[in-house]
Amino acid sequence: MSPAPVPPRHLARLAVGALAVLVVLVGLAPGGAAAPADDGDGRPADGRILLVSIPGLAWADLDPVGTPRLWSLVSGASVALLSTRTADEVDGPASAYLTLGSGRRAGAAVGPPTGWADQRGDSVVVPAFGRQIGVNDDLRYGAVPGALGRALADADLGAAVIGDASSTPDGVDGRAVALATADPSGRTPGGRVDGLVLADPTSPVGTWLDRVAVVEAAATALRSSTVVVVEASDLERSVRAAMDRTGPDEGDPAGLRRTDELVGALVELIDPSVDTVLVISPTSPGGDRRPGVFAWSGPGVGSGPVRSASTRRDGYVSLSDVASTILGILGVPVPADLADTPIEARVDEDGTSPAERIGALSAAAVRATDRDRTVGPVGVLMALSSILAGLIGLVSARNGAAAPSWARWFCASAMSLPVAAFLIGWWPGVTAGVPTVLAGVALVAGAIGAAALGSARHLGPDMTPVVPAAATVLVLLVDVIAGARLQIDTPLGYSATVAGRFAGLGNQASAYLLAATLALLASGWVVLERRGRPRRLLLGSASAVATVVAVVIGAPWWGSDVGGLLAALPAMVTVVVVSRDRGRLRPRVVVGAGTALLAAGGLLLAVGLWDRSRPASTRTHLGRFVDDLLAGDAAPVLERKLAASWDVMTSTPWTVAVPVLLVGLGSLAWMPHGRRWSAVERHPELGAFGASIVVAGVLGWAFNDSGVAVAAAMLTVAVPYVACVATAPASDPIRESGTQPSVDGRAVTGAAP
Repeated sequence: MSPAPVPPRHLARLAVGALAVLVVLVGLAPGGAAAPADDGDGRPADGRILLVSIPGLAWADLDPVGTPRLWSLVSGASVALLSTRTADEVDGPASAYLTLGSGRRAGAAVGPPTGWADQRGDSVVVPAFGRQIGVNDDLRYGAVPGALGRALADADLGAAVIGDASSTPDGVDGRAVALATADPSGRTPGGRVDGLVLADPTSPVGTWLDRVAVVEAAATALRSSTVVVVEASDLERSVRAAMDRTGPDEGDPAGLRRTDELVGALVELIDPSVDTVLVISPTSPGGDRRPGVFAWSGPGVGSGPVRSASTRRDGYVSLSDVASTILGILGVPVPADLADTPIEARVDEDGTSPAERIGALSAAAVRATDRDRTVGPVGVLMALSSILAGLIGLVSARNGAAAPSWARWFCASAMSLPVAAFLIGWWPGVTAGVPTVLAGVALVAGAIGAAALGSARHLGPDMTPVVPAAATVLVLLVDVIAGARLQIDTPLGYSATVAGRFAGLGNQASAYLLAATLALLASGWVVLERRGRPRRLLLGSASAVATVVAVVIGAPWWGSDVGGLLAALPAMVTVVVVSRDRGRLRPRVVVGAGTALLAAGGLLLAVGLWDRSRPASTRTHLGRFVDDLLAGDAAPVLERKLAASWDVMTSTPWTVAVPVLLVGLGSLAWMPHGRRWSAVERHPELGAFGASIVVAGVLGWAFNDSGVAVAAAMLTVAVPYVACVATAPASDPIRESGTQPSVDGRAVTGAAP
C-alpha cells in the first residue's frame, strides 16, 4: 500500500516544532560569564606592559635548571600554546610581527628586507611599512598593519620597541620586531634598534645581543612608554646556526642560557604589583610552524592554562589575540581594525604543579606536529578504501546478488574509518608515527565492521550499515558535548598549527557526522518499517535524532558550525520525506528542504544576536559575524570565505570527482521506476540517502569556507554506505504492522546467509 501524501501544513508544523525545540534548548544553554567591571579587568590604569618576544622558544626548552629565570616567571603565570599561524604559507618573522601588530593574520611583502627599521632620534621607523599595508590590502584576513600602534597612540599611551634590526647573513630579511609596534606610518614613538649586537668570534653564532645595552634601552623605554616590546633573539641565532651547521651542537643551549639571563634582567625592571609581563614565541625554529609559548604574569593573574575568544579551548591562544589582550589590560577600547578576541587570564590557581603544566603543554605541542604528519596518509587510506568499497558495491548492484561476507565486512569497515580516526585520539600511541597510527585506525575500523556483520547475522542484513553509522553519530555527538577532546590533534580533527578552529566541530568532522546521520535515518527508517513499527514512531524517532544532531552542530557552545547547520537541516528533512515516500523523489521534498533552510537561517540569526550580546571574551565567531553584519562590515568576511573556498576548489582533484559522485548518488533517488537497478528496488533507503546526500553536499560546499573538501568528506561515508546496502542479502518487501520480517523467504530469527 502506497503511503499517504504529506500535506504541506504537516511539513510546516514539523519545521516549526523542531525550531521551537531548538529555541528552548538555546534558552537552557549555559550563558557567558558576566562582563567585567571594566575592560582593564580591574588592573591599575597606570600599569605598564613588558612584552618579551623570544623567537624559536618552545615549552620543551624550559626546565628549572637550564632556564631558572624563565621557569620562575612562567610557574606563576597564565600559560598556553601559542598558534603562530599567519597569512603566509611559510610563517616568518615579518609576517609574525605584522600579525601581532594588526590583531589579524597578516602576510609580509617579499623581496627587499621590508622589516628593517631605522633609528631616528628617540623613535624607530620602518621605511618600507607602506608596502606591508599594500600587501595585506590584497589578502583575505582584513589585517591592517599598524592597528595596534595607532590604537595606543589614539589613547595617548606611549609604545617602544627594542631589538636588533640588522639583516641576516643572506641579506634577504632582517629582524622585524619593529613591525609589531609601528603605527600605519611605520613609526614607533620610542625604542632602540641599533647598536645592540656584539661580535663574538668564539661563539658558534658569531654575534650575540649586548645584554647590557638591551636592558638599558628597556629601562629607558619603561620610564616613558606604557607598552614596551623587547625581542630576545639569541636563541633563534643559535638555533639557526646549528641548523645551518655553522657551529657545534651546543649552540642551542648557549642561546637559551643567554636568553634566560636577559629575561631575568628585564623582569627586574618592572613592578609586579602593577605591571604586566607577556612572554611569547612568535616564530618556530626553521619556520616549521609548531605551537609556541605564551605566558602572562601580572597583578590578579593566576597560574594555569588559559584560552582566548578565538580558541575557546583551555591551553590554546593565537598570535592574533595578543593585540586585543594588550588593549584590554590597559582598558583601551578595541578598534574595528583589530579582531576583538582577547585572552582570558586566570584569576585562580588550577591546582597543578609548574612541571605538570609545562609538561602537558610540551606534550600537546608534540601531538599537534605529529598529527599533521598523519593527515595525508589517513586521507589516502580513506579514499582508497572508499573507491574499493564503491567498486564492490557497483558489481554487487549490477549482478543483483549479495556479496560474500568478507566484502560486506570490508564495506562496513571502510564506512567506519572516519570515526576510527577520531577514536584513535584516546590512544597514547597516536604520536608513535604514521605506520602505527594507520594500523590503529584500520584495526578500530575493522572491529566496527566485524560488529556490523555480527549484527546482520542476528538481526537481519539491513542492520549492516546501521552499526557504523550509529557509531559515528554517537561518538561525535558525545565527544562534542563533552568538550570535543577528539576533535583536536587527531588525524581528521584540527590542530594549533593549522589554526583554522580550536573548539566545536571542524568542517570535515561536521561533514562526517551529517553523512552518517543521513545514513542512520535512511536505514533506520527501513529497519523499523520492515519490522512493522507504526509510522508515527518512525517520524518521531527521525525527528528526535535530527533535532539533537542539528542542535549539537549549530549551538555556539557545542559544534558552533554555521555552515554545517545550514546544510544539515534541509538534508535531514529531505531524508525523512523521501523515506516516507519509499525512496521516491517527489516535488514536496523541495518544500520541506526549503522550509528547513529558512528555519536554519532564522535560528542562526537569533542565536547570533544572543551571542553578540555576550562579553567579547566569551563571544563566538557567529556573534562576531552578526556584529559585523549589523555594522555593515560583513562583506569582507564573506569575501574571505569565498576566497578560501575557491582556493580549496582550485587546489584539489576532488573538484572534478565530487560533482560526478554526487550526481551518481542522487540518481539513486530520481531514476525512473522502471529503469532502477535491482539494488534500488530492493533497498528503498538508497533513494532517500541519495537525495539527501546531494542536498548536504551542495549546501555544505556552498556554505563552508572549506568548500569542496566538505562534500568530499561526506563521500568517504556515503560511498561505503551505499556499498554496505547494495552488498547485503535482500530482505522481503516492507510488510504491514504485526508481520514478521524475513530474508529470502525465511523468518529473521537466526543467522542470515
